[in-house]
Amino acid sequence: MLRLVECRKAISQWKRENDFNAKSRITKLRRELDKEKSATFPSWTQISLLQDVLGDAYREEEDFWRLKSRDKWMVGGDKNSKFFQATVKANRVSNSLRFLVDENGNEQTVNREKGKIAVTFFEDLFSSSYPSSMDSVLEGFNKRVTEDMNQDLTKKVNEQEIYKAVFSINAESAPGPDGFTALFFQRQWPLVKNQIISDIELFFQTGILPEDWNHTHLCLIPKITKPARMADIRPISLCSVMYKIISKILSARLKKYLPVIVSPTQSAFVAERLVSDNIILAHEIVHNLRTNEKISKDFMVFKTDMSKAYDRVEWPFLKGILLALGFNSTWINWMMACVSSVSYSVLINGQPFGHITPHRGLRQGDPLSPFLFVLCTEALIHILNQAEKIGKISGIQFNGTGPSVNHLLFADDTLLICKASQLECAEIMHCLSQYGHISGQMINSEKSAITFGAKVNEETKQWIMNRSGIQTEGGTGKYLGLPECFQGSKQVLFGFIKEKLQSRLSGWYAKTLSQGGKDILLKSIAMAFPVYAMTCFRLSKTLCTKLTSVMMDFWWNSVQDKKKIHWIGAQKLMLPKFLGGFGFKDLQCFNQALLAKQASRLHTDSDSLLSQILKSRYYMNSDFLSATKGTRPSYAWQSILYGRELLVSGLKKIIGNGENTYVWMDNWIFDDKPRRPESLQIMVDIQLKVSQLIDPFSRNWNLNMLRDLFPWKEIQIICQQRPMASRQDSFCWFGTNHGLYTVKSEYDLCSRQVHKQMFKEAEEQPSLNPLFGKIWNLNSAPKIKVFLWKVLKGAVAVEDRLRTRGVLIEDGCSMCPEKNETLNHILFQCPLARQVWALTPMQSPNHGFGDSIFTNVNHVIGNCHNTELSPHLRYVSPWIIWILWKNRNKRLFEGIGSVSLSIVGKALEDCKEWLKAHELICSKEPTKDLTWIPPLMNELKCNIGIAWSKKHQMAGVSWVVRNWKGRVLLHSRCSFSQISSHFDAKIKGWNYAVESMDQFKFDRVTFGASTHDIIKAMHKPNQWPALRAQIDDLLMRAKDKELWFMAMEPHHCNEGASEIAKSVITGMRWQSYVASGYPRWLQNFFEAEGNLSR
Repeated sequence: MLRLVECRKAISQWKRENDFNAKSRITKLRRELDKEKSATFPSWTQISLLQDVLGDAYREEEDFWRLKSRDKWMVGGDKNSKFFQATVKANRVSNSLRFLVDENGNEQTVNREKGKIAVTFFEDLFSSSYPSSMDSVLEGFNKRVTEDMNQDLTKKVNEQEIYKAVFSINAESAPGPDGFTALFFQRQWPLVKNQIISDIELFFQTGILPEDWNHTHLCLIPKITKPARMADIRPISLCSVMYKIISKILSARLKKYLPVIVSPTQSAFVAERLVSDNIILAHEIVHNLRTNEKISKDFMVFKTDMSKAYDRVEWPFLKGILLALGFNSTWINWMMACVSSVSYSVLINGQPFGHITPHRGLRQGDPLSPFLFVLCTEALIHILNQAEKIGKISGIQFNGTGPSVNHLLFADDTLLICKASQLECAEIMHCLSQYGHISGQMINSEKSAITFGAKVNEETKQWIMNRSGIQTEGGTGKYLGLPECFQGSKQVLFGFIKEKLQSRLSGWYAKTLSQGGKDILLKSIAMAFPVYAMTCFRLSKTLCTKLTSVMMDFWWNSVQDKKKIHWIGAQKLMLPKFLGGFGFKDLQCFNQALLAKQASRLHTDSDSLLSQILKSRYYMNSDFLSATKGTRPSYAWQSILYGRELLVSGLKKIIGNGENTYVWMDNWIFDDKPRRPESLQIMVDIQLKVSQLIDPFSRNWNLNMLRDLFPWKEIQIICQQRPMASRQDSFCWFGTNHGLYTVKSEYDLCSRQVHKQMFKEAEEQPSLNPLFGKIWNLNSAPKIKVFLWKVLKGAVAVEDRLRTRGVLIEDGCSMCPEKNETLNHILFQCPLARQVWALTPMQSPNHGFGDSIFTNVNHVIGNCHNTELSPHLRYVSPWIIWILWKNRNKRLFEGIGSVSLSIVGKALEDCKEWLKAHELICSKEPTKDLTWIPPLMNELKCNIGIAWSKKHQMAGVSWVVRNWKGRVLLHSRCSFSQISSHFDAKIKGWNYAVESMDQFKFDRVTFGASTHDIIKAMHKPNQWPALRAQIDDLLMRAKDKELWFMAMEPHHCNEGASEIAKSVITGMRWQSYVASGYPRWLQNFFEAEGNLSR
């Protein structure tokens, strides 16, 4: 740590002694560059040098303001420095603490006095309440951590774990007291790693944290616009990087076991559990409080808010709950060392004050804290479950066989469910009191509420509110940010989404962002507002239209409330970029795709609490796919059924034994999409099952039956999918290679269904669509790519385009006598433009630029691939188009313009600056450490090569066997005909290699191939249901080979086998063979690889 302190001092001194004001450097460099250019005999070497330094300065300026703004969604490089500066200024205003009110009611404005108030507040908050003994309260608590878990949790830390922890820390997070961000450690890892690894290993050996590692700054974040009291402020802990490394390692170890340790009624911070589960369950319960005859009479729900929940966790309680859960002493000591060795200073407007030694609390900002808090809450769950077990409280149960729910928890947001009676209310308050006494937690009555069943009488309500101290009646508020109950207009209920979106997009956002930046903002930050609600509920068509309108206004307008022409309709902008659209989301389709994800989870995960409760309410005697709307359904359930409509359209049955699949009623045939088979007969037996088409002896298709029932084309499709007779029938999703549902694939399916005609028209423009793809793949600034896209779409305000919108202008070209101003004229055919293109290093078209702007743009982009030119000359063409456009605007609106030589110079300069900023000029191909990775000593490596020809429907496969010294022992080549896909070719290649190694009786083999999908499917077959049949065959062949391993091989490490496989396709070689050594025509290649591997 002392080394870090000295390093920080040296860096600070170096910074003071050097000028790093990028803005002033840019101004100075600009002046020097202009002076050199205007000299009688300019030095082009000096000009080039100044341009390089200027590019560095621009990059530094943007990086500086981006880091200051801490906006993680923005990718730099489009000179959004004004945006970042505005963000910094806005953050400073919103986070500044102008004054604090002391205990006497006086406003203190001096930082020192505000510091005293804050330090006193936190000293009091972090003082122990001396909790009571928890032994009797936790009686009957079941241990959940096994001995194997403990061994894994407390295993020796290794270098890989430390490396992952260091590089998992956000490089740009605010620094702690050490003054370093993780970026320093990540960039300087080769230099610092030995010392870091040694220090981290020492902690895991001794369990002792150095005091300065765990000193923490408390950054005060206002909860409201103008905070005045400490209650208006949320403290966020800024920890040292060394502590974060330890915390990240411990968190990663603990996280994988949380699903089996934490109760199913907790959704926060547990893998595979989502906040949407709690929202839907809470909505279902509140809905039934209003509509269910029995529940509306008898039940109520407490929505409680824990005051300063993290800050009040008592350390003896934390240690006790960890012990009760079954963690061993080593793990507990590590946890308590992290928690109890902390000390704080409070930051007041960036200045630290005080030294606080706490005696309780978890830090918000520590990676461990959320997991520890969830474990602490298990005590409350135990208390409530014990009370229900002995009949003192009653949970809601929709069906006699369904689960009973007496609570739902998401971090510190708590719903407590019981009967609306005096006895059960008193017991709930007793449970909370018990939990508070042992844990330090305290209910904030002012922020809590009670939702009563619709038929609970007023007298009972009043008694319960008086007894609990909670005077707010709920039901009309929000839970986890979304409405609890849906009565009245859905558009009004969700109106807050539009208001939030408008608020976020308004003001300086539109003024300071380039369109490249706007694109990122709309697709990341802006979409987050509706997506949260859309995950659980169906938004109305009207609201989706309004939200889209808000986003489109932001996209086209540069100044708020000043409308510009929307050159392209919103629906066309929703087309994918490769079809000429801009890839914006159709919110209705996206909403349905997100709800289909919920439907998919209910369909595939019947063990989740959400699935069990909804099943007990709506489809007790059927499966999810057959569930009906039911009586008086909740809006969440109706929304899920809306998502199910889309899910069903893409589900395909995978045939196992065929017992659960009907031949004529289920979608078990797949070509373009899942469907039912066509029949040869007019009359069919609708009860016929696929199992009856499987021969019981061969366990394959009964071809005689297939010929009797189906046309030949259907038989061919059926025979491509061999039944897995040892397994039950199952489902997979047709839109992905692995067969699991994804929102992206479902959205693509939905948007193509809804906008079928629009997609058809877009796909009928084959000459334009590749051009759009070339634009988006350009190495150029986002603003230039957007402009080129707008040029091709005719979405730029020039005279001929304005006339199509009723704006009659007859001024003509501002740079020549041409009376009709078109984009093609401005950029290619105007005399000025012709002069500019003539001065560029780009090769012009044989007959000059023609009348088609599409042909001209295509020619310009084509020159970007001329590898004979240096990068800044190769990529300058798009910049020339941009500068020509900017020059036209200056001439038109300011009456000034540039000559052709200046335009070319400016384009070259800007291009070089941008390339320099993105390090494209200096970038090199990644070095290859090895061209082949050898196996372990005395083992063999079998590299598999696969090639496929779509034209010839032919596959070439090969394998090469080498020993650990790199010597080629054997190789083989084989061809396969009638192979309809690259995936089928990969399966053939793997089967051929595995069969061959088995025939040669090789026992110690590592198989290497560049087929990540096949290898992932072999390691985790349940996550690749679409490949289950083929993978089962491979695994069956390898099941007795304990020393066979399947490894993903980088493509450049598999080139030898790939070249042999390609020779089948390129030479149309149908002959298959096995031979010793390597092929003669690859002698040099294999000998070179063998030498490198030694």
